[in-house]
Parts: sequence; C-alpha cells; structure tokens
Amino acid sequence: MENIKQLRRYTIAAIVLWTVIVGISLSWEIINEYRQTIELATNEARANFNKDQAIRFWAARHGGIYVPPDERTPPNPALSHIPDRDIVSNFGKKYTLMNPAYMLRQLMQEYGELYGIKGRITSLKLLNPLNAPDEWELKALMAFERGVKEVLEISEIEGKQYLRLMRPMLIQEQCLKCHAYQNYKVGDVRGGVGVSVPMTTHYESQNKVVNVMLFSHGVFWLLGLMSIGFAFTRGKRRIIERTRADEELRESQRKFSSITSVLGEGVYMLDKDNNLSFMNPEAERLLGWQEEELVGKNMHEMIHYQKGDGSRVHKEECPVERVVNSGNGIWVEDDVFTRKNGDMFPVSYVSTPVIEEGRVVASVTAFQDITERKRTANELIKKSKELEELNITLKDRIREEVERNRLKDHLMFEQSRQVAMGELLINIAHQWRQPLNVIGILVQNVRDAYIYKELSDELLDSSTNTIMGELLKLSGTITAFTDIYNKETDKTEFSVQQAINRGLDFIENHLVSNNIKLETDIIDDILVEGYPNIIIQLIIAVITNSLDVFRERKIEKGCIKIKAMKNSEGNKVTLSMSDNGGGIEGEIIDRIFDPYFTTRFKTRGKGMSLYLIKAMIERRMEGTMSVRNTKEGAEFIVELSCLGI
Repeated sequence: MENIKQLRRYTIAAIVLWTVIVGISLSWEIINEYRQTIELATNEARANFNKDQAIRFWAARHGGIYVPPDERTPPNPALSHIPDRDIVSNFGKKYTLMNPAYMLRQLMQEYGELYGIKGRITSLKLLNPLNAPDEWELKALMAFERGVKEVLEISEIEGKQYLRLMRPMLIQEQCLKCHAYQNYKVGDVRGGVGVSVPMTTHYESQNKVVNVMLFSHGVFWLLGLMSIGFAFTRGKRRIIERTRADEELRESQRKFSSITSVLGEGVYMLDKDNNLSFMNPEAERLLGWQEEELVGKNMHEMIHYQKGDGSRVHKEECPVERVVNSGNGIWVEDDVFTRKNGDMFPVSYVSTPVIEEGRVVASVTAFQDITERKRTANELIKKSKELEELNITLKDRIREEVERNRLKDHLMFEQSRQVAMGELLINIAHQWRQPLNVIGILVQNVRDAYIYKELSDELLDSSTNTIMGELLKLSGTITAFTDIYNKETDKTEFSVQQAINRGLDFIENHLVSNNIKLETDIIDDILVEGYPNIIIQLIIAVITNSLDVFRERKIEKGCIKIKAMKNSEGNKVTLSMSDNGGGIEGEIIDRIFDPYFTTRFKTRGKGMSLYLIKAMIERRMEGTMSVRNTKEGAEFIVELSCLGI
C-alpha cells in the first residue's frame, strides 16, 4: 500500500539521518580528542623546553660550571681557546669548564634516557660534530634564518612518532665568552633548541578514549534504530487498521456515489436536522468544499445564506429547509448558492424528502450551475439588439469606411512618393556636384585665358565640347529622374540586371565618396514583367538606408552585396541586398515596413520609403519583400515571378 511505502521511505530517511547525526557526533568527538592529544603533547614539549631554557640561562648567567672531568664528561675540545677551561683547586683536584650548551646537551641526553623526552641543541655552525642537525632540524634552522620563531610538527625518530618543537637560540652577552671567535653578535641566531615528546603514550591514552566513544555512540545508535523500528511497526499497524476502516467506509459510500456520480449534477443529502450527511463529487466541484469539511454542518448556513444582492436569507425562507419540515418536494428554477471562497453563482435545484415508515428522515437535493445558461441567454439578447442596430447603419458605415481607407491609402502613397523623391533628389544633387565642378573649372579657365590673351580656338572648342558633355549628363540625369517618378501604367518586360544598374547609376557617386565596397552577383538573363522603375527605386532606397547606417555607426569599411538568381524551377527570381552595418534591433525589425514608422537617427529605416517600396512590389509586381538579420548586418529580400521558363 502506498501509505506503508511512504512510511518505509520515511523510516529509511530517519535511519540515514540518525546514522549521519551519530557519525558526525562521533567524528567531532574523535577529532576533538586528537586535537586535545596534540595540545597536551605540545604543552608538555613547551614545558620541557622552558625548563631546558631556564637551565641554559642560569648556566650562561654564571659563565658555565666547573665539574670534575671523567669518561662521560671529558674536557670540551671546542673550548680549548679559553685559558681557564681546566683548573686545579687548592687541594689539587682537577676541574673542567662545562659551557651552557655542553651542560644542557648532557642533561637532555640523561633526561631522555630516563623519561623518553629527547632534547637537542644544534646549529648550522657546529663546535661539536655530535650536535649535527638531522633532516627535520635542518629545515627548522633554515626557517629560523627567515625569521620563523617556532617550528612544531609530528615527525618520526628511529621509526617512532614524536611531537618535535624547536625554537631559535639567540646569542646573548654571556654566550660571547665561548662564541665570540665565530664573529657572532648579540641577537644573532646561534642555532636551535629542540624538544621531542614521544607520542606513543599519548596515542595509547587517545585510543582508549576513542574506543569508549565508539562503544557509547554504537550503543546510542542502536537505541535510536530500535526506537525508529518500534515507531515503524506501530505506524504500520495503525495504517493497516485505518486502511481497513476506510475501505469499509468507501465501499458503503461507493454504492451510493455510483448512483449519484452519473447524474452530472451536484447532489447532497441532509439528515432530519438539515445537516449534511453526503455530497457527491460534482457538488464538491461546484461548491469548492470537500465532503469531509461539511459533514454534520447545516448546509443553509454554509451555501444558501445570502441572496444575489448580498442580503441575508433566513432559515425560515429556505425552500430546502422546508422540505424536511413539510415533507413536500420543491423545484426552484433560479436561486443563488455561495461557494467556499465566497463567490455566488446561480443555480436551479430539485429537493425531495426521504421518507421511512411514514416519517421524513432526510432530504436529497440535486442542483445545477446555470451560469452559462444565463450568460448565453444574456449574450443572445445583447447580440440580437446589436444585430438590429448594425443592420440599420451597416451600409452607411461600410461606405464611409471604404472611402476613409481609400483616402488614407492615397495620402500615404503620396507622402511616400514625396519622401522617396526627396531621397533621390539628394542623390542627384550629389551626382551633379562633380559635373558642375568640372563646368565651373572650365569656365574659369576660359575666362583666365581670355584675360591673359591665351584663348585659342582649340582651347575654346575643347572647353565647349567638355562643358556640353557634362550638361548632357546632367540632362540625362533629369530625364532618368523624370522617367522614374512618372507613374508607369503598363507592365513591360525588362531585364533585372539593367534595372539594378540604372539604380546604381544614381547612387554610384555616394558609394565612391564614402569609400563603400560594392559586390554584385547578378545573372544577366533574368527577365521579369512589371515596372522597372520600382526595382530602381528599391535599389536607391535600400542602399541609401545602408549608407545612413554606416555613417551613424561610424563603420569605416562598409560593404554592400547585391545578388539576383533564379530558383531551381526557373520560375522565380530572388533579389537580395545585404550590408555589414550590424543589423536591425530585434524590437523594431517586425515594424520596419509599417507606414510612418522610422528609426532615423537611431538605427535604420526611412519611414514611408520602405513602406512604399514594399507596397508597390506586392501590389503592382505581385511579389514579396522581407528583411532579416545576418551575422554581419541586414538583408532585404525580394522575390518576383520571372519569364523564360
């Protein structure tokens, strides 16, 4: 059963959690015990170090001590430079000087033999080879040279672990008696004094404590597991008992529910006191209450206590309450019930008494939500009125709207033509600048030649011919401009390549003066039927648009690519114009062909020009025009039907 599976999952989670808690506690205790062991050994090492230092300072303060020489304490050869190293007493007994280091080394050796705690004095500049540092001591001495004040570490000596402590031994005034000849000064690092505490005893004590911890935590963990197991067994038994009781109850309710659930209506039963004893699933859905929330409660106070206007409905006015009291069934076409969240909704219901042995013992009420029915009826009335009004004014409204749209389209096209014409005039003015400059220079040359009496017939003819040639170019530009903006009435068959080249003629000077690279890939045998001036205006508008972008975004090496090719079937031509201007912002690319929309001085787009071009291509050329962003910039794509399949 699902409840037992869930209980088992919770039990496993509890066991895992309990194990983790006990494990964390045990780990913490063991780590803490290890820290205490290290701390105890460290304190022991420092205490012995301080003891050794006190003895060394005492001996140094007294200049060393004299002892009788013997096999264990022979005269120190490192002190041979001291005149009074060996003396004889008045009684003829011989004595030899033990300096602090010699004395301390002997004390440390004997103390280590007795108690296991080793001591060492060593240096990088040795007087006694027996004091030569081992590998660990050598690293410590090198650290003292770098300014380290203490080295503390667990290390092995002869295969056993020791806590080793070493501090630098500094030269004092009393030390110079023996070490002045080594060029030491007061405060110099003479060497190091070390203490090594054996860890065997400490580890044994630590292990005893850890074993106690393991045992106590193990017992504690087992007690926790037993408690969890007991709780699982008891919970499982309760779930089984509750499941059996619930199954019996559900079986009894299932029989009644199977009857009411197929009705498609909310059904609830009231006892003789008008308190709920049963409610089917549809009633739960409509009212927002669960059956167990309302069982034993007065239904009038829960769902039928207010009218549609919010005023109070008293029990004496409730038709359902009267069914049990009177024993007569009722049918109400339009009333209001209240949901759990306080929302009211319209209902119709039928309430019937349940009679046993001549007495009314309960009542059964079946109800429907008539919200949709009333909404549909209201909508039908509303639509009927709107339809009547619409029929009266429909013809006039259609006529007015058609005329308004026609005038609006005409105005937009005229404005678009004016904008496009203005852009072309700018290009023409730029194209005229060079011929006018040539004419001006030639006129000035003729004038100067006349003034200085150098005007020959040859110079006059040459200048006149050149001026006339430039004027013919200007005249040709005017003619071409007139041809473009005289509306073509009849479709003609024309070459796409020629129309593109005518458009480029108008814009060529702009490209050259702005150092714009132009790349073309155009199949020369593409013929279409339509209006070549539309293609010319397309070329001018799109390239002008790209030039504006190059200027606004300060793109020095601008590039414009024009391609024209047929599809595989040969019935369509695709004309694409792209640049490396960085593309169109995502939030405006879908609106760039809208009338009156412009982003000039921000990114790209010429308001009515692109709208006009797109409209003419789609309406007059029966083609399509779209735009998209590429990796380098924007790409305008025009697709037209072509001839010569």
